[in-house]
Amino acid sequence: MGIADGILRLLGKLRLWQQFVILGLFVLVVPITMTSSRFLNEGRDILTAHEVIDLSDESNLRANEIREEFDYLVRDVAREARALNGRPLDRFDEDAEKALQRFNQERPLKMPDPGQAPATAAQVRRRFFADTLVESHAVAIARTPAGGGAVTGVTALRTVDLKGRTLPADAPADPVAWSAVRDVCERMCREYPRSPSYVSAFQLAPGVGGRGAQCLVAVGWPARWADSHVTHALVAVVNFTRVVENRRGISPRHQYLLAQPDGTLLVHPDPKLPGHGVLVADVVGWRFPENDAWARPGESAATREARLAKMVQEGGARLDGVPVPRLAGYYRKGYFGPPLGDALGDNAADELRAINRLLSVESLKDPALRYGEFLASGRYCELAHPDRDRLLQVCAAVEAWWAESRHAGRPRIDWIKPLLCQEYQGQL
Repeated sequence: MGIADGILRLLGKLRLWQQFVILGLFVLVVPITMTSSRFLNEGRDILTAHEVIDLSDESNLRANEIREEFDYLVRDVAREARALNGRPLDRFDEDAEKALQRFNQERPLKMPDPGQAPATAAQVRRRFFADTLVESHAVAIARTPAGGGAVTGVTALRTVDLKGRTLPADAPADPVAWSAVRDVCERMCREYPRSPSYVSAFQLAPGVGGRGAQCLVAVGWPARWADSHVTHALVAVVNFTRVVENRRGISPRHQYLLAQPDGTLLVHPDPKLPGHGVLVADVVGWRFPENDAWARPGESAATREARLAKMVQEGGARLDGVPVPRLAGYYRKGYFGPPLGDALGDNAADELRAINRLLSVESLKDPALRYGEFLASGRYCELAHPDRDRLLQVCAAVEAWWAESRHAGRPRIDWIKPLLCQEYQGQL
């Protein structure tokens, strides 16, 4: 009551017209403040909702890009398989070897030069397959005497490693890679009413020499049919863990997790987790759609198809953000103003190549660093790292590049404060 009494005594000393002025100001200011606060809160909620939707759409786009990249990989194998013109590979094994070597030569053995403008669309689609090819095979497929029955055996006629070298016929086969080869052969031999598939199920190879478990996948295409049944094929085995790592390095706002249909982790940013039976639900507390997210023991084919159909129709499932301490880190965004191509002028190509190369080198030395590629059309840059000081160090390197490359008083980079990201929204 002491404060109220003080205010009343103060008002009592004022003239009547002064008291009316104060009352009028109070009547005006309070509604304006309350209305403005409400509009600000509602505006913030709307912007947050739009950002969540944008992130979900972008996550779906990334998943579709990966799927499309594998479609193109299958097409690459199919092109070489068709070039064999249906010849039996057991009698034309040298032709099969040449086809495998051509396929390997078109795979980038190293990451493309950062910032280098691609010469073809194929280079863009293949860039995440750099350093991922394990081996490629020309195989003969044996089936039950009826011809259209189950696959009873798969034999390697020729095997070429990632460097294009033909391996001896008695060279020991990687059991996990060969499981992927056999699986894709069984899938491509499916007959009506089942549809053939040209990508295998994921196979997990145990970690060796301090390296975490690696997820392998095979793609293939028939090279010869006999009586309308596949008898020979070309198959390539790819390290999918490495594919994800290549993507993750230039994805500052995304993390990639891959799981078996039952939820068992196959790929995770922490390489120590896959290969130990850990479930996605064990490491991230997302609330998954009941009965729709994971395969259940004894699930029938019809139930599985219905579950997948629902997920495809709905564009996956948006999983509300939850704290994920294992993936916590800092994110920072810097605005350049005009598009970089306009700001850098005639030197844009060289300058962009320089900064992308710099960040690529830093990322190779420090795999925890993630950055958005600098493009001529870009107006901002994005960086992410678990350590705040390390993030600021990389930001300083970008600042130095910008200060050296800008001319005629271009504005400095407008950085946001490093944002600690402890929660992750999921898109299944």
